[in-house]
Amino acid sequence: PGAPAPPAAPADPVQLWYDIRYLLGVDQKTQRIETTGVLTGSWTDGRLAFNESCAGAKTMYLPIETRFEIWAPDVYIKNEVLTDVPDEYLVLSVDANGKVMLEREKRLVTKCSMNFRKMPYDIQRCDIVFTLETPGVVLQAAADKLSSKPPGNPEWNVKNLHRKQATATDQEDVLVLKLRRRATYYRKYIIIPVILFVLVSYSSFYVARAAAPARVGLTLIAFLVITNFNASVLNRIPPVDYDVRLLNFLYMSMWFSAFAIFEYAVVNMLFRIEARVVKARDKAEDEAGIKKLEEKREIKRLIKKKAQGPVAAMTGLLRKRPSQKDGGRTETDAPPPDVEAPSGDKPTLDRSGSKLTPERRSTLENEEVQEEIRKEVRIAAGRLGRVFLYGTSMWIKDQHLDIFFRWVYLPLYAILSAALLNDVI
Repeated sequence: PGAPAPPAAPADPVQLWYDIRYLLGVDQKTQRIETTGVLTGSWTDGRLAFNESCAGAKTMYLPIETRFEIWAPDVYIKNEVLTDVPDEYLVLSVDANGKVMLEREKRLVTKCSMNFRKMPYDIQRCDIVFTLETPGVVLQAAADKLSSKPPGNPEWNVKNLHRKQATATDQEDVLVLKLRRRATYYRKYIIIPVILFVLVSYSSFYVARAAAPARVGLTLIAFLVITNFNASVLNRIPPVDYDVRLLNFLYMSMWFSAFAIFEYAVVNMLFRIEARVVKARDKAEDEAGIKKLEEKREIKRLIKKKAQGPVAAMTGLLRKRPSQKDGGRTETDAPPPDVEAPSGDKPTLDRSGSKLTPERRSTLENEEVQEEIRKEVRIAAGRLGRVFLYGTSMWIKDQHLDIFFRWVYLPLYAILSAALLNDVI
């Protein structure tokens, strides 16, 4: 048998540290950061030791070109993206005990996994991971070498910078940067303008309902502008499958602006249905000889009293059936308490207080006259418009919708905006 193998030589320790000078850029689309700084490596090579009394100096500075003639460890940056920017070597020095120090200015483009959920008030953690690929060497922590916090760039501020130094079991030296986004740009040039354009959409509720070009133009322009803001933010970040605070706000604002358009479509429909109903009712009443204002009001009331309410009309509920005790009259058919029952030739009062002769009241209470008026109104209203009819008038009108959303639209938008951007505004 051969001689026993000699014991393995101890691994040579190598120290690395990267002093970042500038944060050049953050590419959110590709999730990369670009930094520039000085990468320093230090190790001991006994073959380069010299007698300082003979050399007359403790440290010798060698020409940069001689770096190819001495041994140097291979430094590997795990998350570096390949770049064609060459390193610029600055200093190569050797101490009398053989300690070598090599400094080079390096421009690094490294991968950074980002999360945009809290955008524009997000904080990103970006690591730069250094390790060695040379066998027989070990990465040693350089505890006394601390990197200074670099200045940020116009969009990002370096909140914190620390090192996770290599250990015997973990041969990686990690430089951890925490970047906080400067949200002023997004607040001044995206969030506040979007709110203003939602207010433009809201102002359309105060424009005359007959002015269709003005109302549609206001809301459509606001919708397109908000859509453009949304596209500009989407262009900054990669496609993500989770909620982003700023995008949720823009998406919600876009729908509020679009709702103003849809609301006017319904309002305009009700406006046109009501115009047809009023025209048909007036025509039918004129043909029946009902021309006085108090007579028009009275027959309108009489027809409405016999009609189903809006809830019953939409859900198919029936009015209360007649009972035998009151002679077939329902509770709603009973004369109102402020109207006297007609007797003889004595004039009666309608609800407005106007006097009606028995002959005119008989005409107004004629079932055929009421049915003819109701028929003409239903034909004019159309199939969809009949849903909104209550007697010969509409139970919901265009002005009702406009007034309702004048009170609801803005408070609801403010509440939802505060919920989505509770620390932005």
